[in-house]
Amino acid sequence: MNCPQTNVWIEYLDKELDPIETKQLKEHLKSCSACRKTVNEFQILNETIDNAAFFLNEEEAKPQSQQKHFTISRRLYVGLQIAAGIALFLMGRFAFPLANTADQNQIAQLQQEVSQTKSLVMLSMLKQDSPGARIKAVNYTQGSMDLDSTAVDALFNTLNTDPNVNVRMSAAYGLGRHTHREDIRLRLVKSLSDEEDPMVQIALIDILVRAKEPSTVDQLFKILKDDNLNDAVKSKAEQGVGVLL
Repeated sequence: MNCPQTNVWIEYLDKELDPIETKQLKEHLKSCSACRKTVNEFQILNETIDNAAFFLNEEEAKPQSQQKHFTISRRLYVGLQIAAGIALFLMGRFAFPLANTADQNQIAQLQQEVSQTKSLVMLSMLKQDSPGARIKAVNYTQGSMDLDSTAVDALFNTLNTDPNVNVRMSAAYGLGRHTHREDIRLRLVKSLSDEEDPMVQIALIDILVRAKEPSTVDQLFKILKDDNLNDAVKSKAEQGVGVLL
């Protein structure tokens, strides 16, 4: 069985296919990691539908009996299709005709809308009580997601204030995927200066050293002046200074 088009997976998740088609797709998922990844992304979005009130703006003015049911998958389908089409086209592969024929300004606008939507989904997930759910939200920044200012602020707030150290470390490494941006590198240095947990300190040092952020050196020297500094942090800081100098 060839990989189905994205709209087929939308219908699969929305339970709009007949039992035979559904069974065939379930079997296909067992052997196709690419399709499992596609389905998983849509499932993540659907899990946050109850918290994503921002998707209902055009429906909320109607009487409830007249409101349509929209899953997040359907709202994002067109935008994700175009974004994926552009990416695959740049790799020399033909995916979605729309990406090759639509006006470039419209494509750019839809890409921006997809990015903003993903950020809003992440923000919704970060509000969950479960640390596991918040880690899942941070992991949603993997891949090609371009963080807007709202998403960046939310991740830094998580890094600096979340009560769970594992969530904070996940936020650090989530931001670490975007250290090509100077603003994020400098804010990570600031977070390091305020951080007291050894595990998070080590994670931040590792990220900043890998990013070769020069302003990290001064902060590492300040850390090394702490007489009560954790031995593992001290060793990591000394290694970092050696790499960056």
